[in-house]
Amino acid sequence: MSLQDFVKTSKEWLDEEGNLGTRYILNQAYIGVLRRMAPLFEEGTNIFKRDWDLLIVLDACRVDEMEEVADEYSFLNNPGTHRSTASTSGEWMRTTFTSEYTDEIRDCVYVTANPHSEEVESEPFLDFEDIYNYGWESESGTFPAKTVTDIAIEKGREHAASL
Repeated sequence: MSLQDFVKTSKEWLDEEGNLGTRYILNQAYIGVLRRMAPLFEEGTNIFKRDWDLLIVLDACRVDEMEEVADEYSFLNNPGTHRSTASTSGEWMRTTFTSEYTDEIRDCVYVTANPHSEEVESEPFLDFEDIYNYGWESESGTFPAKTVTDIAIEKGREHAASL
């Protein structure tokens, strides 16, 4: 999007959404800056270039917080970092689920509660479960980790023989 397009669209957002439009404008400006700065940073590694049988992506998770409690949980042995292929969820999905990895995607069960999941729902996943469409809990104002976890376990068991 050119600067001229951004200014025009920003005016439309403000006219239509008021204060909410301001938040959207600031968010889009931030994302635009990140996209333009991306070439200055080290390129990330696509998850399909790594060896894994089960991969859990914790979007926006703080590794330092996980490291602090790692000794309390046996399954958190040596949490580490992995440089992402993108700085936003939508961009990550576009740079991860590419035609280069079609065979790997066909063997992948993808469980997500991410609002950007519509960007990849047409990929040839073995199974695709979009919790975003039904898992919101109004009381807590989020997608409960238990819901996402339970569905991921259910899907894992359902496809265990084919994985």
